[in-house]
Amino acid sequence: MKNTIYSILTLSLFINSCCSNSIDKKPKIIKVDKDTLDSSPIDSIKDATPFITYSQNINNKEQIPFKTKVLTKARVVIFSNFGDRKGNHFQQINNVYGINQFFMDFDLTSVYIQKNTQNFYKKLEGDDCVLYFEKDIQYVNKGIITYKRQSDLTQRDLLGQNVGFFRQWKLSDIDLTQNQILMKRSDKKNYFCPQVKIDSKNVFKPEIPIWSVQVNKDGYVGINNLNVLSNNNGGTVTIIWETKDLGIVFKDVHGSIEEIINELNQIKTNYKVDPVLGIYDAAPMARKFKSDENHMIDFDKINSQICNIWYVGAGYCYDLNQ
Repeated sequence: MKNTIYSILTLSLFINSCCSNSIDKKPKIIKVDKDTLDSSPIDSIKDATPFITYSQNINNKEQIPFKTKVLTKARVVIFSNFGDRKGNHFQQINNVYGINQFFMDFDLTSVYIQKNTQNFYKKLEGDDCVLYFEKDIQYVNKGIITYKRQSDLTQRDLLGQNVGFFRQWKLSDIDLTQNQILMKRSDKKNYFCPQVKIDSKNVFKPEIPIWSVQVNKDGYVGINNLNVLSNNNGGTVTIIWETKDLGIVFKDVHGSIEEIINELNQIKTNYKVDPVLGIYDAAPMARKFKSDENHMIDFDKINSQICNIWYVGAGYCYDLNQ
């Protein structure tokens, strides 16, 4: 009996001790940084993968290849077209990775849209994607970009205001056979471009505006032979696909045709999807520029290297604050 009473007393003291400790301890408060969550790449807990990676280019020092990590959203700084930059004496952008995209003849800072771009935009169907820009209420030229289906837009979403256009093709649209790709001479140009399959229902013309001067005649070319990034080879693309858990995701790639096709194939294999190849612009506007050691872009140096038609040259830089 004594042993029983002793055991009950011991158990009672143990329970009281546990309850006392639980009550006395203050609850642990976890602080959440809203800005960090709003601008996070794919995971809410950031991994060690850099937001954007620039690599060396042994073929051409003026063109530096880059890739972003897979993103659901990103903070950007937008800039105006050549004419507005010149008229407003706009010379630099600070705290950015570099110039990562030039838009195709439209401007999110002034709501300007060139007629051809308007006509291109009208060709999009409900399942096609568009760039969606959510402007920061504190800064007129900063905000967050995501990608949406055209069918998910509302009447308040307008091209040139908070919606951006790009031409797009699914990987299955591209005329690829094993490790070769069909290349043809561009209209009235000296470079060659990848082609869309004859039976593709894609609404844009057969020529995909990433190019190469490594080719000298029409026909199928080994993809590994299109391995140069320069002012006349390669380009900048946005690759877009949809995942079950995360919805629409994307990554920007600036590189050779080989690198772009390999990236598309890798995404197809890893995610079991038919990824979309998106291209905002071509020709000299596909040239991209890394910021200097102070994370600054100097447009005085860049304007001489790109097209200077007044309505072109708007785009975005990725903000250092991701």
